[in-house]
Amino acid sequence: MLGIGCGSGNRTFVLKNRFKDADIIGVDYSENMLEKAKNKLSRYDF
Repeated sequence: MLGIGCGSGNRTFVLKNRFKDADIIGVDYSENMLEKAKNKLSRYDF
């Protein structure tokens, strides 16, 4: 599953909790937001 426009990862977290067996990758145009997401959710793929 691809989370386009994931921002700081809040929705990515919700998706992963809802679809526990899914591989979810967060994508965003802003490198700053991706860094925030990576720092907050280091176990996820961004």
